[in-house]
Amino acid sequence: MANTMTMEKTIGILGAMVAAINNIRLYPPGSGLISSSVEKAFTAIQGVITENEPLLIAESEGNLLISGEPVGFRMQQFPQIATFRGCMIALGVRSILLKKDMTSPEFRIFLTLLSKTSEEAEAEGGLQKMTAKAAMKNVSLTPALFAGSARPAKVRNVDFPDLDLIKAFTGERSPRETDYMRIGEKAPDSRWVAEFFKAAVLQLQNQGVTMADNLYSDSISRMVQAFARSTPRENWARISGSVSK
Repeated sequence: MANTMTMEKTIGILGAMVAAINNIRLYPPGSGLISSSVEKAFTAIQGVITENEPLLIAESEGNLLISGEPVGFRMQQFPQIATFRGCMIALGVRSILLKKDMTSPEFRIFLTLLSKTSEEAEAEGGLQKMTAKAAMKNVSLTPALFAGSARPAKVRNVDFPDLDLIKAFTGERSPRETDYMRIGEKAPDSRWVAEFFKAAVLQLQNQGVTMADNLYSDSISRMVQAFARSTPRENWARISGSVSK
């Protein structure tokens, strides 16, 4: 977040989202109260999301982070923050990425998912199955490490010096301009490129993400686009060769 004002505005939007979630829980699907509260939250969130900086909400060790910045201790105690964080924990969601092109129907589907209890989610096959069936092209939910059945049989250490760079493209934080500069700097090193993608795949697997999940293909696509943005066109074929190794 650029400043405290933006952070506070985003927290206010979380309050609007929580109000919509509560209405989804309390009233039948066709209720006007649901439609109006969802539309109010959707309208508000459009003022925060920009094309270059989608809204990233993450949960880590009981704390909420917005676009990579932790919400202050005082704000962590706000009811809307505690409720939203509780929704994420109940579903086993580590991070949420809301993109600029998100539509109102996608937003409503997303809030409907967050309104479910852990028991309801389990009955529907868990987070990954629910998101796979949901029409949410512009919403990405990253499962929490060790959440329910998503726990991998064995977590393998990701031994890669630029691990934080990988997290920018796997939904764990928003990409920064310095990330693209780093990719442009390292892209001529074909060995580094190959190791970058191998480490990214391992990082996703450690999160319980499989090749069948939308998050997997979305993350790989974001990384490929980042290399395309950061390197001259004449180098793309060589980079493609490194990725396929």
